[in-house]
Amino acid sequence: MGDVSVEIKLRSVDSLIRQKHGSVRLLTIREQNILTEYAYSIVREVENDWPILTGYSIVRWAPRLDLGAGNSRIFIENAAWYADWVHSKGVRRSSYRWLGRPLYQDLVASAWERVKPHLIRDMKLEIERTEKTGEDLSGPQKRVITWEELSTKYSSGAP
Repeated sequence: MGDVSVEIKLRSVDSLIRQKHGSVRLLTIREQNILTEYAYSIVREVENDWPILTGYSIVRWAPRLDLGAGNSRIFIENAAWYADWVHSKGVRRSSYRWLGRPLYQDLVASAWERVKPHLIRDMKLEIERTEKTGEDLSGPQKRVITWEELSTKYSSGAP
């Protein structure tokens, strides 16, 4: 028990990309920004319902995005050492064991249910816009060095 990490798989977003693009692809910067905005809104909703007496753990809530091609996920995390032990008022313990679900499970689930329709709507619009323009907006691309460039760079000072 201790710190908390809740994984939210974005299967709907991944399937929208597959449907519109024809295959999996990385998210563009604009699509990542939309996900970041909604991830923070989930955190704000959880913080609003988190008990005040656990003030240290309120400020420890944070989102983390894991955006692999075809495997987009949001993690809602709390690094407070006792976050997993916070339960709703009235939940009882029996011999060092809680008899109810930890509070974060219900709070994150309800926040996700409130945010999900808006996130899917906005992501759909942005994915359609991206596919319509046909631009590569996934961010700066690393330039690939050619074999000739490498050989001239490292052989020029050799004996």
